[in-house]
Formats: sequence, C-alpha cells, structure tokens
Amino acid sequence: MKPQIQFITAKGILRREGRILCLKDTSGNWELPGGRLDFGETPELALKREFKEELEVQDVQVGRLLHAWTFMVSGEDSDRQYVLLVYECEAPQQELRRSDEHLEIGWFTKGEIVDLPMRDGYKQAINKL
Repeated sequence: MKPQIQFITAKGILRREGRILCLKDTSGNWELPGGRLDFGETPELALKREFKEELEVQDVQVGRLLHAWTFMVSGEDSDRQYVLLVYECEAPQQELRRSDEHLEIGWFTKGEIVDLPMRDGYKQAINKL
C-alpha cells in the first residue's frame, strides 16, 4: 500500500479595484497566493510568510476564512490529500514581484476567472466574496 500524506494549505484572496490576484503555476493553471503550512505554523502565519516569499508583500492582513475544501492526488509513490483554507486578505498598495514558483501574475474580475484553468475550489472561494 502506498503512503498516504496530508498537506494543509492556506491561500489568500487579495482584491484591488474589483479584480482578484491570481498566480499561474508551472503547469499552466491559475491559483491563489499561499502555500503549505510548516509544522507548528498557523494558517495566518503561513499566509504572511507565503505572501512575502511569492510576492514580496511585507504586511498582508489576513481576514476571515471564506472557504475550506480538499482534493486528492494519486502518484506512483504516494497518495496525497490537500486541505485548503482560503482567507480574505488585504495588503498595502505596492508593486508585486513574482517569485520563480510562478510563471505569471494576473488580476482578474470574477467574470474572467470563470474561464481560467483553475481548480473549482478556488473558484468557489472567490464566489463567496
């Protein structure tokens, strides 16, 4: 039997002027900024760290939990379950710098997000705004 591994991930929805920040991952799909929690880390601290690492945002304010969802990935060596916690976030107006983790940064309206290659759980979280 393959090992079964769970990951807890915190993601943030950042809005500016009616648009939502999304990042294109290395497989060409769009996602929200954020990432896996380090051991002992709270979701809020993970989001602050990830916004700094991914976008060079120094002072993200983590708001309310909007949505929680999960998905599974079956690989040759293990089965993985991802638990995602999506929070509403605010950050100071500043230029965002993309890290090497992502191919592109984009600002999209809710209407534009409908057609993006993106996991449905992200779209459901965005619709809860």
